[in-house]
Amino acid sequence: MDSLNTFSSAAKDLSRNPLGIIALFIVLVYGFACLVVTNGDSLLQEERLTLVWFLALFPCVVLGVFGWLVSRHHTKLYGPGDLKDESLFFRSHEMQLINLPVVPQTAPDNTPAIENGVHIDTMPGRSKDRDEQYGKNRGFFIVHSYSRAEKRGQQIEIFIYLIRHKSEEYSDVAKAEFFLGRYWGNRIIEGKRSGDIIGMRTSAYGPFLCTCLVTFQDGEQVMLHRYIDFEMAQA
Repeated sequence: MDSLNTFSSAAKDLSRNPLGIIALFIVLVYGFACLVVTNGDSLLQEERLTLVWFLALFPCVVLGVFGWLVSRHHTKLYGPGDLKDESLFFRSHEMQLINLPVVPQTAPDNTPAIENGVHIDTMPGRSKDRDEQYGKNRGFFIVHSYSRAEKRGQQIEIFIYLIRHKSEEYSDVAKAEFFLGRYWGNRIIEGKRSGDIIGMRTSAYGPFLCTCLVTFQDGEQVMLHRYIDFEMAQA
């Protein structure tokens, strides 16, 4: 009975991650094989020979498969509970994106982009929509950068500001009003000018959505959006 309880406890511990499940499978296979050998007095000579070959070759197969898993899929062998901070488990899977192939930026030309005989841009409207977005925003977008927060209880300090695509001309902007939501009291925060930069600083302990209403000198307004994430700050 004690042996059964010990095995059950060990099996429960092993089943917490894929690596443990593999180990449990190997133990069970060898356990059943040894049980057959021990109590297999009635086995024929050919059957015994087959079982011996299995016991001899099975470790080699397991070693080969295990080596392949470790070299190709090592991030999938562990569970969240194996790490002191479970968030690191999910971050390690996100970091696999680093291994994605790099898509280089190339100079535009009039030659259709073709890959394996197929046009890459199968939706011409996407290019038109992209160009219209530049025009709608007058080339303005919201960007942000980080620094370590000095205020106690906050994680990082964030500088949110306007940037214009391939231009440093900001004289046509009358004002930029930032809105960060209820954790900032639903206040509208007017961006401050510093040279050619218009923006604001804040501190935060979690990501949030920022909107910015840009008013131009001619009275036209555009609404910009930016999700203020913490990804680069944690890298």
